[in-house]
Amino acid sequence: MIKKGRLENVKLGYVFAILLFFLLVLWSLFASLKNYLGERYSIYNDHFEVKVNDVVFSDVSLSDFVLVDQPRKTIVEITNKIPDYMNRDYTLLPCYYLCSVEAFVDGKLIYSAGVKEVENNEMFGCGYHFMNLPEGCGGKTLKIRLVANEPKTVFNIGSIKACPSSKVYLYFFQENFYAIFTSILLIFVGLLSTICSIVMMIRDRSFYRLLLIGIFSLGTGIWTFFYYQVNQLFSDDITFGTTVEYVSLYLTVISFGLLILFSRRYEKSWRLNLLKINVAVLAVFVLVCFILHFVNILRIPYTLPVFHVLTLFYIVTICLAGYFKIKLKSYSRRYMVILGIIMSVSLVLEIIRHNVLKYVYPNSVFLSTSFIPISSLVSVVIFFMSFMAHMYEMALSRREKEVLTDMAFNDPLTGFYNRAKYVKDVEEFVNSKKYFAMVNCDVNGLKYVNDKFGHRAGDELLKSFSECLRECVPANARCYRMGGDEFMVLVADSTQMEVNLAMENLVKHEREISEGKEYVVEASYGVAFSNEVPDCNPQKLYTLADKKMYEMKTKCHSSRRGKTEV
Repeated sequence: MIKKGRLENVKLGYVFAILLFFLLVLWSLFASLKNYLGERYSIYNDHFEVKVNDVVFSDVSLSDFVLVDQPRKTIVEITNKIPDYMNRDYTLLPCYYLCSVEAFVDGKLIYSAGVKEVENNEMFGCGYHFMNLPEGCGGKTLKIRLVANEPKTVFNIGSIKACPSSKVYLYFFQENFYAIFTSILLIFVGLLSTICSIVMMIRDRSFYRLLLIGIFSLGTGIWTFFYYQVNQLFSDDITFGTTVEYVSLYLTVISFGLLILFSRRYEKSWRLNLLKINVAVLAVFVLVCFILHFVNILRIPYTLPVFHVLTLFYIVTICLAGYFKIKLKSYSRRYMVILGIIMSVSLVLEIIRHNVLKYVYPNSVFLSTSFIPISSLVSVVIFFMSFMAHMYEMALSRREKEVLTDMAFNDPLTGFYNRAKYVKDVEEFVNSKKYFAMVNCDVNGLKYVNDKFGHRAGDELLKSFSECLRECVPANARCYRMGGDEFMVLVADSTQMEVNLAMENLVKHEREISEGKEYVVEASYGVAFSNEVPDCNPQKLYTLADKKMYEMKTKCHSSRRGKTEV
C-alpha cells in the first residue's frame, strides 16, 4: 500500500507527461516531413467497364462497385482507356484482396501476380500491385483481370491510384505516413523492452511483466506494419506479408490476455478460471489455425470470423471476472484496468469496423482506418506507467519488509541483533558445521546504576558497553543483546587465541571508557567453543558459556569484597 499517494501520483504524472511529449515531438517531425512532400496520387476511378464472369457492367465508378459472396475462381475484368497524362513514366497502384492479378495494355501482358498460386489452390495475399505502364500507352485500353482465391470474398475493387514511376515510393510513404510512424515506434519499443526484460529477468523475475509489454508492443507494431502494407516498401511478397499480418494479430490478442492474467495471478475465483480457460482456448485455436494454414488445408484469413467470436467472448469473460474496478489501492492495477478498458473497447470497435467494411460499406474511406494502431500506442504508454508503478510498489514493499525485519531482529537501544535473531543464527552456525565460539556477556552493576543514577544512566551504561564490544570483537563476529544486561557474541572461523585476545582487549577498553564516569563499565563473560560439547548442541554450548560467565562474575564479586575489607 502506498502511503504518500499524492506524491507518487505526481511523480508518475510527470513521467506520463514526458512520454507523451516525446511521442508528440516524434509525431510532429513525421508530420512535418509529410507536409513537406505535399503531392498526392491521382485517382483513376470513373467510366470503367466491369465484367463478372459473363455479366457486363458499363460506365462503372470503381469506388462504388461491390460484389458480395462470389464463389472461388470468380473472374472479374475491369477495362478502361488510359488517360493521356499517363502516356509516359506512370505507375498504377491498385490494392486487391486474396486474388490473382493480371494487367494488359491493348492485349499485351504488362503485369502478373498470383496466377500459379490460385491455379494450385495456394494462398496469395492482399496488397498493392505496382503496375508500370509502358511508354506511349495514352489512349490505349487497359484491362485488369482478377481471379478470386477464396469463396465468399467481397470484391471491393476500389479506386486505382496513379503517380509518376519515379515518385511511386515517395508517394507510398506519404500515403502510409501514420502507419509507418506508429509501426516503427511500436516495433522499436517492443524490441527494446523484450531484450531488456530478458536480460533483467536473470536477476529479477518481476521483469516478466515488461517482457509481456514488449511482446504486445512488438506484435501490434508488426501487425500495423503489414496491415497497411508498409512492408511493400521493401518486398513485393504480399503472401508472406498477409500471413505475418494475421499471425501477429492473433498473437497480440493472446499476449494481451496473458498480461491480464499475470496482473491477477494471485487471485482465485471461478470467473478468473473462466478467463484462463478462454485464453487457453484462444491459444489452442490459434495454434490449430497456424497448422492448418501451413499445411494448406485452411488458409488463415478464412479463420478470422471465428477468431472474432472468440475474442468477443474473451472480452465478456474479462468483464465477468470483475477486472474493470477503478477503485483500487495499487496504482499499477489502476493503470492495468485503464489499459484493459482501452484495449477491450478498441478490439470490439475493430471487429465492428472490419465487418461493417466487409459486408455493409466496403468502399468507406473512414472505415478503412483501423483503431488498433493508435490504441496500441496509447496502451504501450499506459503499460509502461503500470510497470513503473509496479516496480515502485515492489521497491516500497521491499523497503517495508527490510524495516520490519530490522524491527523484528534488532535491539533499538544498542543496534545489536536481538534474541530472535540469535536463535535463528545459532541454528545456522550449527547446521553449517563450522567451528565457532560463543561468548556470553553480562554487564556488572546495571541494577546499582539504575537505582542510584536512574534508568537513563543505565541505558548509557549498556550503550557504552555495546560500543566497547563492537570495537573489540573480530570483524566476522555477530553481537546480540539477549535482554536486560545479557549480551551474546557468535564468532565463526576464529581460533581460541583470537577470541581470548579480543576479550582481553575488551577488559582494557572497559577500563579506558570508565575513566571520568560516575560508574564503572564492566562485564563478566564466558567463552565456549563448538568443539567443547557433543554434536555442537546449542543449548549445552549456551549453558557452558553461561557457567563460565558466572564463574568470572563470582571472582569479580570476591575481588571487590577483598578490597573493601582491606
